[in-house]
Amino acid sequence: MTGANQPFTVPTNSGYLTLTVFFVAFLIVSDIIAVKLVPLAVGPLSLIVPAGVIAYPVTFLIADVLTEVYGIQAARNTIYLGFGATAAMVLLLLIAVALPFSAAGAPQGDFARILGQTPRIVLGSFTAYLAGELSNAQVMAALRRVTHGRALWLRTIGSTVVGQALDTSIFISIGFGAFPALGVTGVPGAVLLHIMGSQYVVKVAVEVVGTPLVYGVVSALGRGVARRADAIVGSPLTGRGS
Repeated sequence: MTGANQPFTVPTNSGYLTLTVFFVAFLIVSDIIAVKLVPLAVGPLSLIVPAGVIAYPVTFLIADVLTEVYGIQAARNTIYLGFGATAAMVLLLLIAVALPFSAAGAPQGDFARILGQTPRIVLGSFTAYLAGELSNAQVMAALRRVTHGRALWLRTIGSTVVGQALDTSIFISIGFGAFPALGVTGVPGAVLLHIMGSQYVVKVAVEVVGTPLVYGVVSALGRGVARRADAIVGSPLTGRGS
């Protein structure tokens, strides 16, 4: 991991690059499929969640692994890459919707309704994404210092509790809330809270269920990082072999 006083260098090993690719892929897919709302019964709870919850929480799991193995700067680098990729996707979708359409293809109205991006959804999504992902990585790194590298489960779940709270509350509030002073209508307050609570419960649950997977990936990648570090230290080029 990068030290506090050392310049940050983007990792170029296959582990970091693979995680970054999957991070961006799951992020983009979650934004595309989020338009579909899914009823979900969990015990006595009746939830309503966007289909994106099958993909978006995975980005928090990946960010946890990146922070744990490669450090917070590497995690931030991936988060910013994800932001740029999402911005490019939104721009391309807006252009695609604006292009002339042929009657031989999908109806323009259906295409625009599914893939069109409204300004408030875009604003809510981008703001929530940065706040949620960056806070998740920051809390993960802070808890690592506090726990001296122990209790990984506490760091992964604790960081998600904070990050997903910010992400969910910001996105739902901006994307679906009412702002009378600005002349913006929205869903009733009770419904807003229901959707917000539903998403938060599911997202945190995904983190809890996925924690054993995080342990496995961190262990595998951590061993690889340690081996590469040993190889560098023992290299004839460094003159520090045993």
